[in-house]
This record gives sequence, structure tokens and C-alpha cells, in this order.
Amino acid sequence: MDNSEISGPLQKKAQRWAILSATYGALAALIISDSSVIILYAAALEAGTFLSLFTTALQNISYFLLVIPIAYIIERYGIKKVLIPGLVTASVSFTLIAALPWFGRHAKYLLIVCIGIYAITATVYNAGLYPLLMDIVPGNVRGRFFARMRITYQVLCLICLVIISRLVGKEAPVHILQIIIAVVGLMTVVRIYYTAKLPELPRPKPLPIREYLGQILRNQSLMGFSVYLFCLYFFAGAGAQITFMFAKENLGMPDSTIVLLSFYYMAGAIAGFFAGGWFVDRFGNKKLFFIAHLSFGLLCFSMLAIHTASTADTLFIFTLLTVYGLITAAASIAVSSETFVIAGYSPNPTFALAIGVGLHQAGIGGARIFSGWILDSGLLAPVWTLNGTEYTRYHSVFLLYGLGVLVTAVLLSLVTVSATKARAGM
Repeated sequence: MDNSEISGPLQKKAQRWAILSATYGALAALIISDSSVIILYAAALEAGTFLSLFTTALQNISYFLLVIPIAYIIERYGIKKVLIPGLVTASVSFTLIAALPWFGRHAKYLLIVCIGIYAITATVYNAGLYPLLMDIVPGNVRGRFFARMRITYQVLCLICLVIISRLVGKEAPVHILQIIIAVVGLMTVVRIYYTAKLPELPRPKPLPIREYLGQILRNQSLMGFSVYLFCLYFFAGAGAQITFMFAKENLGMPDSTIVLLSFYYMAGAIAGFFAGGWFVDRFGNKKLFFIAHLSFGLLCFSMLAIHTASTADTLFIFTLLTVYGLITAAASIAVSSETFVIAGYSPNPTFALAIGVGLHQAGIGGARIFSGWILDSGLLAPVWTLNGTEYTRYHSVFLLYGLGVLVTAVLLSLVTVSATKARAGM
């Protein structure tokens, strides 16, 4: 297929297919990494704090470790030849999660296996979808297209989270969580259908992968900015997930409330995508990164004020998570914008984007794995007192991450320096 074939009516149809593909797979990705559902399910399987948070990090770690080799395989063998088998594997592995309670004491370990397989296929999907979108979405409408895509699948996720919160009740029955996961797994089958319909253009034979890696490692601007992203998100990438665990384990909030926390976090994220786009266009990326540092730090420190499941504390935690979602989404706009600027000056933008996004994802995944480990390790005092007020190990983690986010603000200079070097070809 040549460029002339992806035009007019076919181009419009392909854009709709792409949005439907993303929409039917979005809820599965949300459940695995950014909602409280998988945390509740892992708790029902007696997985413990570490494994519960570890499951939410697998997609991020998989992307960091595998996106470059997967991108190369896709370039070498063809996008859909790799993408479609990957999506079939994703549907099977996700749907199997619903059957895990029947495996008894082995269930929590099989949960890691199933999510690990799904995480690898999610990397395949992300590495393959965006090159397809570059062929079907003209540059002058990409902003509007991505806004429409994000709003479509996030509104669906919000509606589904409300329904899930009504289903799970005060203490989520395992069989209800199984049904929810099975239904979401069936939705991913529809994603295969729409992805298979997307047109694909022929691509030139790729260079040896070592040449791409050499170009990336010599790119000072890209590596500098990527290191900054890793450091920022190592301290800011697990805030919502720790809050879900804190609300369930320390505050004893009912499971339906935990799911509603996910809803408000997502609602804040939708507002953040709008606000972030407007702010970046008006004031630039660096100012938004600065605001994000302050906001992430203040939000973590504010969690130190929550000690009970009283009405006041519950309303406060809902407010904090909504704002956290807003800031996270707004900052992601600046991350994408700055990464695209730097990658645009790279000899190979596809692989430059892969390393930039990969280190970003590594920071998020590392934050969640570290959080689960330190909460379960016994290194933190279960309870400590300051000025007559008792704090828990969760408060210790919030304090650590709040300080970390503020300290890493000194790396903000890399944002301006990296863009300047990129334009100079460094």
C-alpha cells in the first residue's frame, strides 16, 4: 500500500478504527496499572503489599526493558505481523487472570506470570500502534486526534469505574472481581478486530540495532532529559497506588470507596490533559515541570494530615487524588511535548522516542516496586510519633517521596539544556 491509498475516506475510517482499538483496550491497561481494581484482586489472593504494588509496575518495567528490541523486530518483520499475535496473547493472558482463584495457593504467583505476559504484549501494542498512526493521522490534525482518542477512552473508563464501584460493595467478593476481569478481557478481543483493519505502509529495511543504540547513547540532549524524567517519576510515579493501599490497609475504607478513588483520580487526569495542553502552549514546558515538582511535593506532604476514615479525611483524600491526577496528566503533556522536540532532532526519532519514554516508564515502575519493597521490608517503623500525633509506615513513604520530588527539582536545568542541545544537534 502506498501513501495515495491512505487518504480521503480510508484515512477517516482508519482514524476511527484506531480510536476504537485504543478504547477497547484502555480499561484492561487501566485495571493493571492505574486503578485500584488489581490491588483489590491481589489482596483477595493474599498477595501482600509488595506483590500488589509490583503488579502495577510490570507494564512500565516491560516498556523500559523491551521497547527498543520490540521496535526493532516490528521494523524488521512488519508492524501487524507482530502486533496481531501480540494482541491475541494479551487477550488470553488477561482473561486467564479471572480464573486464578481456582489455583489455590499458587494463584498469587500465577497473577505475576499473567500480568507479566500482558505487560510484554502491551509494549508490543504501544511500539506498533504509533508508527501506524503516523501513517493515517496527518501532522496538522494530530493534536485534535490524540485529544479525541484520550477523551473517548478515558470517559469510557470513568463510566466503567462507577459501575465497578457499585458492584464491589463494601468488601469486594472474589467472584465479582473475576466477572469484571473476564468482561474486560473480552473487550480486548474487540481491540484485535479494529487493529487488524488499520492500513499499513511498507517500510525500509532497518539498520542493525547496534547502530541505533550507538546513536541513542551519543545523544547528550536525549539522555540528559531522559535521566531527569526517570528521577522525577521515581518519586512521583507511585503516589496514587500507595494512596489506594493506604486507604484500604490503614484507613479501612470499603472497597467501593477505593474504586471511587480511582474514578476521581481519572477525572482529575481528564481535566489535566486539557489544562496541560493549554499551559504548555501558553507558558512552555519548563514552567509546567516546575509547578509539577511543587505540586507533587505538597500533595505528598498533605497526606501526612490524614489519619482516619472520617468524613473530613475522606473528602480530603478524594480531593488530593483528584488534584494528583490533574497534575500527573498535565505533566505528561509537557513530557510528550519536550520528548517530541528532542526526538525530532535525532537521526532516528522512533528509537529516540523509545528511550525517552522508556526511562520515563522505568521511573514509574521503579517507584512502585521500591514502594512495595520498602513497605513490606520492615525497615520502616510501623508507628512513630511526632508532637503527639501518630504516623504509620505509609506516612513515612509519603514524606520520603515529597522530599525526593523537591530535591530533584535541581535537575530542571536539564529540560532547557536538553532542548537547546537538540537543536544544535548534540
